[in-house]
Amino acid sequence: MPTSDHSLSIIRRHTVLSAVAGSVPVAGVDMAASAAVQVRMIRDLAQAYGVPFESGRARAVTLAVVSAAAGFSHGIPKWMVSGFPALTPVGWVLKPFYVAALTWGLGSMLTLHFERGGALADFNPLPGDIRASVSRGLDVARDWLRGGSRASADAASGTSSGPIDKSAPHAAATQQAPA
Repeated sequence: MPTSDHSLSIIRRHTVLSAVAGSVPVAGVDMAASAAVQVRMIRDLAQAYGVPFESGRARAVTLAVVSAAAGFSHGIPKWMVSGFPALTPVGWVLKPFYVAALTWGLGSMLTLHFERGGALADFNPLPGDIRASVSRGLDVARDWLRGGSRASADAASGTSSGPIDKSAPHAAATQQAPA
C-alpha cells in the first residue's frame, strides 16, 4: 500500500494538470483534456494501490463525477462546467479552479475507497459524497488561488482540506454497484 505522501503527490500532480487542461480556450477540448487527466489519475492511483485498472470504467467514473458535480455547481454557474464558458471572461478565469476541485475530489474519494480495499469496479459514490468531496476541493483551489499554503499544510497533515477526510460522508458510505 502506498504512503499518504505518494497518493497525495499523484492527486496534486493531476489536479494541477487538470487545471491547465481546463484553461484551454476551446469549448469541449478543455473538458476532454481534463477528463483525460482524470482518467490518468485513476490509473496511477489504481496502480499505486494494486487495484486492477479498467479504462472504460475509469472514463465512466470520471463522467459520473463531473455530471453529478455539474448538477450542484457550488455557487459556480452551471455553464462553466457544461462547455459554454465563452459567455463571460470570468468563466475562463474560474473554470480551471473548478476542474481542479473536481479532480481533487475524485482523487480523494478514490484514495479512501482503495485504502478500504475497494476496487474500481465497485466504486460508486453517492451524489452527496461527490458534492462534499468537490466542496473540499474547492476550498483547496481557493487557497491555492489566494497563494496560501494552508491547503498544502492541511493535506500533508491529513486534515479536512487534505485529500482524505476520513470523517467525510463518503468515508462511511458508498453504493455497491449492481451485480
